[in-house]
Amino acid sequence: MRSTISQAESAALSAQAFHVGESSVAFQAAHARFVEVAAKVNALLDIAQVNLGDAAATYVAEDAAAASRYVGV
Repeated sequence: MRSTISQAESAALSAQAFHVGESSVAFQAAHARFVEVAAKVNALLDIAQVNLGDAAATYVAEDAAAASRYVGV
């Protein structure tokens, strides 16, 4: 996801040179909104990454605890 956002940012910066006048102003406004949303998406991805790490650690700990209580037949 982050690489896709980065690629879109690069493409937008390359395309910016083709806009002049009112088109340039509209492009800059849209790009500013894109940058704002991209920052929010990256923040959410950071939160998700932390939560997945916590969940994985909890799962492994619970699984190990359950395995130690398991009595084979």
